[in-house]
Amino acid sequence: MFLGEGLQFLREALRYPHLLREVVLTARALREAGELLEEAASVGIKLLRVSEEIMALLTDTVTPQGLVTVCSLVHKEFPSPDPCEGPLVFLDQLRDPGNVGTLIRAADASGMGGVLISKRSADPYNPKAVRASAGSLLNIPLYLGLEPREALVFLRSQGYRVVAAHPGATEVFWDHPWIEDTVIMVGNEAWGIPEEDLELADAEVSIPIFGKAESLNAAAAAALIFYEIRRRFPAASGKSGGVAR
Repeated sequence: MFLGEGLQFLREALRYPHLLREVVLTARALREAGELLEEAASVGIKLLRVSEEIMALLTDTVTPQGLVTVCSLVHKEFPSPDPCEGPLVFLDQLRDPGNVGTLIRAADASGMGGVLISKRSADPYNPKAVRASAGSLLNIPLYLGLEPREALVFLRSQGYRVVAAHPGATEVFWDHPWIEDTVIMVGNEAWGIPEEDLELADAEVSIPIFGKAESLNAAAAAALIFYEIRRRFPAASGKSGGVAR
């Protein structure tokens, strides 16, 4: 199980009541989120009222909303019995939980088919990652603890093309001949994709910098690529990635 803080997470989670264990809340949250909590209770979710002091132990935000949802883990085994569909994202040693959560949110918003996370990346169930995902980790298939070579070689055998987002690439991302069955590799915030993993890519693309900034945040850079792929394949928008929730 993991914890999701705040009202936004609960709103998203109520779309998947079978994943919810209980909602822990304070008297303040009971007053401020009455309708949402009534909806949770109506589908059989247990409500557990605690003191503000107990809530402070469960959260790490400066001003918690007084509500935490206890949720079952949602990631899938890899390879999955349900085949992946559409463009995928592979996070290779992405260490910042906020970046991981934001990338999951961007992948969900742009209709990616799933997010694959390497063993040496941050945990998407980290509280900071869960908050940054704004509930999106419930909406999109997640695959955790993967070895890059094992996962990417398998996906290539299934017809996927692996494209690395790499600042040293000569090809700009909007010039790339994207196909829908693409795996976008996103590397570490400081040193990018390890050389041995970069060798697994079929192509590399970069994002040009027109101003004085040294680079883009990893999540912002990835979001540009996600939406370029979606622009090329608009008919695929809204696909579930072939994984039933």
